[in-house]
Amino acid sequence: MIEFIDSKDQNAYHGKRFDKTKLPDLSSAGFLSASTLSKSGDMFKFMSLEDTPPTSDMAWGSLVDLMWLTPEDWDDHVVLIPRDAPKKPTKTQIESPRPTAIALERINWWQAFDKKCFGKMAIPHSLKEEIDKAVSNLNAHPLSQHIKSNSKAQVILEGESDKLHPGPESIRAKAMMDLLPSGGTITVDGKTVELDSCVVDLKQTNDIGPFGLRKAMRTFEYALKTKWYLKMLQAAGDEKRVNSILIFQHSKPPYDIRVIQIDPTDLEYADTEITKRIDAMRKVDPKDLNTLFNLEVPIVTTQFK
Repeated sequence: MIEFIDSKDQNAYHGKRFDKTKLPDLSSAGFLSASTLSKSGDMFKFMSLEDTPPTSDMAWGSLVDLMWLTPEDWDDHVVLIPRDAPKKPTKTQIESPRPTAIALERINWWQAFDKKCFGKMAIPHSLKEEIDKAVSNLNAHPLSQHIKSNSKAQVILEGESDKLHPGPESIRAKAMMDLLPSGGTITVDGKTVELDSCVVDLKQTNDIGPFGLRKAMRTFEYALKTKWYLKMLQAAGDEKRVNSILIFQHSKPPYDIRVIQIDPTDLEYADTEITKRIDAMRKVDPKDLNTLFNLEVPIVTTQFK
């Protein structure tokens, strides 16, 4: 049974990892998530490479999410580097058998600081000021502010269900949604859309134009990820959720914002793709390369349709 979790503890949520080394035994691999499904599109790469650490763009997006969606949790995850902090010691200074007095002072200061803020992200004041500007725009924008004011933030679902895949076996799964509206409406292409029929995600991008948004949606498979949220919600009994809304914000000043709805036909395709990827996980053999290679030969066009 998929259930709403009365917690916003992101550390606990992300701590429930998916162990791909247990495949094809999907039931023992852990909680399947939208992120894992997206990575498994290239099964060879998914099974062959270690998970990569977050990039600076991902860190920026996480910080804006945190400050806008759950500002009360900021101090639990982030600490500001004092303005008068000494420069970080270089690798050469740290490894030197006889560091200078200045180098030793820097080493001791940063060791004490790192120990004090262990488990938190340390950022400079200049970055915090830019985050505040981005969040200020999100609060000022009529559409993003309207959606947020009618929503619960950082909603977590977890559990086991046989409704996530047409096969006979149930799947352990999880999802964390940025915003889950409970009321209000927005106008999309001249038509009124009830917000309580939607799931909403906040995304950062370096191109806010139509081409840039399409590229980001394809590259990061936002249709697939939000369709997973909708399937989780429907498995939890929220049958009305059928639409996906994305709040895009440019990651550079002036932090412009676009609100879009994902085409329902993209969500239908994503539903089929989710089934295919779960099927592939249940058949994969890490010792047999033939189960990892994609053997389909598609026709590829350079035209955007």
